[in-house]
Amino acid sequence: EAFEFLRLAVERYSGKQEYPPKVLLLNFGELSEYKPRADFARGFLEVAGLQVTDSAAVTSVENSIGEIAESQPKIVVFCASDERYPDFVAELTTSLKAQHPATVIALAGYPQEHIESFSAAGVDEFIHIRSNIVATLRSLLEKSGII
Repeated sequence: EAFEFLRLAVERYSGKQEYPPKVLLLNFGELSEYKPRADFARGFLEVAGLQVTDSAAVTSVENSIGEIAESQPKIVVFCASDERYPDFVAELTTSLKAQHPATVIALAGYPQEHIESFSAAGVDEFIHIRSNIVATLRSLLEKSGII
């Protein structure tokens, strides 16, 4: 029932727009660094009927901003290794929120030692194996204006 509610909300939103709400998996670094989390995030988000696309592998904040500007997603999910996240999350999140304040930012994984600083920088949600999938999806949909 809960998943149906989320799917129907996405369908209703899609019916009012010219396209379904987009989610961009922003893949940072090497394939081996982002692929497991990108695959997990895709499955997690598609349950709600969201249109999920992958970015090319990006290696800089500048490339990332260009990729995001081109696809204009409602939700961006950072996908990388825990070791890579500190290299870009705070700077990219701050820049993205300044240029596209309505974009919801999620991070695939739960790098415990950085949760507080990443949240303070503007990361809205963390998608990980211990997430309450219904609550997290509902939060993402609410924050992005889909429901």
